[in-house]
Amino acid sequence: MLCSLRVGATILIMPKFEITLLLEQIQRCKVTVAMVVPPIVLAMVKSSETEKYDLTSVRMIKSGAAPLGKELEDTISAKFPNARLGQGYGMTEAGPVLAMSLGFAKEPFPVKSGACGTVVRNAELKIADPDTGSSLPRNSPGEICIRGHQIMKGYLNDPVATAATIDKEGWLHTGDIGFVDDDDELFIVDRLKELIKYKGFQVAPAELESLLISHSDINDVAVVAMKEDDAGEVPVAFVETTCRESFHLITTFEKQHRITEPTVYRNPLYHTGMTPEPRTSTVFIELEDHRTLPGNLTPTTEEHLQRLYRRFWGFRQLQRTRRSFGERESI
Repeated sequence: MLCSLRVGATILIMPKFEITLLLEQIQRCKVTVAMVVPPIVLAMVKSSETEKYDLTSVRMIKSGAAPLGKELEDTISAKFPNARLGQGYGMTEAGPVLAMSLGFAKEPFPVKSGACGTVVRNAELKIADPDTGSSLPRNSPGEICIRGHQIMKGYLNDPVATAATIDKEGWLHTGDIGFVDDDDELFIVDRLKELIKYKGFQVAPAELESLLISHSDINDVAVVAMKEDDAGEVPVAFVETTCRESFHLITTFEKQHRITEPTVYRNPLYHTGMTPEPRTSTVFIELEDHRTLPGNLTPTTEEHLQRLYRRFWGFRQLQRTRRSFGERESI
């Protein structure tokens, strides 16, 4: 937004996201730069509405907030034939923009798949071992740490949280896992706390989600951790499909892509099915072949599922029940 204001460009802001309205505005206003997040990219890729509009005015698409998979990158590029796709990385506590393809890269084009560009010039970046804090070499995934005058001084009236985020040397620990390649380009792997510890392996949910979402019968997916005695934690995928009959096709897809140990646990995926109608404040989601949610989901998984329910069904505040999540009646 600041870049647009600086050059005097027109800024088009939508009060809320609605796919048809977004596409209409792109066509009507001849939008040239689209700032999006992965759920919006996913909606544009999966929606049949996209084919009805002229999107050739878009020259640049910038995505942030979460990594895009290679399949999603390729598909969105096909939908916007004249656009270059670039990803960015940042956080409120640190600027907020720390790296951006197309914006801060050494060479604006071509853009590497999955890259977030190079770090901004007024910041230092290091990739640290999450356990020891020591710096890691190039192409080695670790926690992204940032240092510079643009980072926050601390959380207001919360010295404990501040000390846990900014160390004594001034490095802000982002909680994100990534790596820097030989060209100083930053790549994001996943959130540190979202990594699933499976039999000593660290499984990134975003990688599994990226693969599953490439299936034409999957509208959305969330991979989360579930505790398991032998493995420690196992990945569980909650999948929203286009129809219930397509679920057996997805399990075949998993076998074809060898989504098996040690990449992902062999248990069947939990399945949310289609969006229930009509939607009411007491709607609950039935899980295919699983009438109760697992009672051993990790706290991070609980948070992930709540975000998922808010996004799919518009719930504002949720409460945990024996079977599922539902909207609180007291709102």
